[in-house]
Amino acid sequence: ADIKQTKKTREMELALRIATTRERLLWVAAYYAFVGGVSLARSATLRWQGVRLHWDNAFLPLNITFFCMPPFLFTYQLDLALAPAELWGLQVGGKANRIAEEALAIREGRRHRWFSCPYLPEVD
Repeated sequence: ADIKQTKKTREMELALRIATTRERLLWVAAYYAFVGGVSLARSATLRWQGVRLHWDNAFLPLNITFFCMPPFLFTYQLDLALAPAELWGLQVGGKANRIAEEALAIREGRRHRWFSCPYLPEVD
């Protein structure tokens, strides 16, 4: 009985780690997509102003990536702290609940999409 309990605990921990990794991957992808959008907007603005782009000014300055980071870190923690709600069609808050539901789906082995989002990969 003790071995079964240990195995069940290990399975739960592994499912929770996978769900947490998936969730963090989404936040990191959103961050880099935002930085990429800022970079594209900067490049378009410079081209519109007639600045010739070359190796030194074609890429986003490195300090911009650190300037963009605090809002994402803040919203990551805010999403963890808030109760589940919907704001402008987006799920806000309830991160712990979403991770627990994803871990349960992983543990049950059922076919589902990441965090029940139609845009994310389907796994089984």
